[in-house]
Amino acid sequence: YSWIDVTEMRKSFEYTVYYQHWTRFIVLGIFPLILLGFFNLRIFMHLFIYKSSTNKDIASYIITLLIVVIFILCHIPRLVLNFYEALDSENIGQCGPPVWSMIFHVFSNSLLPVINSTSNFFIYFLAGKNFGAVCWECLE
Repeated sequence: YSWIDVTEMRKSFEYTVYYQHWTRFIVLGIFPLILLGFFNLRIFMHLFIYKSSTNKDIASYIITLLIVVIFILCHIPRLVLNFYEALDSENIGQCGPPVWSMIFHVFSNSLLPVINSTSNFFIYFLAGKNFGAVCWECLE
């Protein structure tokens, strides 16, 4: 019979530190947060500093800002845990992860991303008049 096993590369300290921790931390964590901050700042400047906005534009910005804030709140715990594991990877490799980090891992990597994606629907539904109307139309 056959089975799936952890390869030697996955057990490698360098792979764990450089790919599992730092590459994922930067590419899936820091980079998206910087982009979200940059683009939201540009939208804010366009709407409020250059004064070229309508009430509809401001409402759309508030919806976007709410989605971004929820995204940040739901993904920061994952980034914090990843950062902790990167800093303490040698100790974790020898002794295993602490119990609190395994529990935190379940919430930060499973539950919070689900809450993030689910909340987007409700934000659109409750805040976006057109989105809510189209949804009700589809259900009828």
